[in-house]
Amino acid sequence: SLCEQPAIQAAEQQVLDLFPEGTICSNPDETQGECEEGYVCLEALPACRTNFKCDASSGMANVTFDTCSGMCFNIRKELLSATFSNDGGSILANLTTKAQVFDAPCGRVFDAETNNILGLANCHVSPEARDTL
Repeated sequence: SLCEQPAIQAAEQQVLDLFPEGTICSNPDETQGECEEGYVCLEALPACRTNFKCDASSGMANVTFDTCSGMCFNIRKELLSATFSNDGGSILANLTTKAQVFDAPCGRVFDAETNNILGLANCHVSPEARDTL
């Protein structure tokens, strides 16, 4: 069946990996609460969990979005990695926690040496971003 195709199974696993059960919390009060050690419960992203289900009888893939009051975010604020976009016009930075919405010159984020490399670049974090700058 369509649901047994490797691409469909990989998509289902990717959804499970993106927002595992342990990332959801009910009281976004900036305390550990229901979250594991090293994490705090903050306001959830607009679509905190994507449900991807493949119906074997119809062969249809259904995608729905749950709404949650809170999500667990890492309290460490560190850069995990950074890569250039395909066109080289931007850098995608993966962070250990949710970034605040931000739109300003990168000089307000990085040290002087890094800013010399970036030049007059602008840094932007959208409200939908969970862990990217």
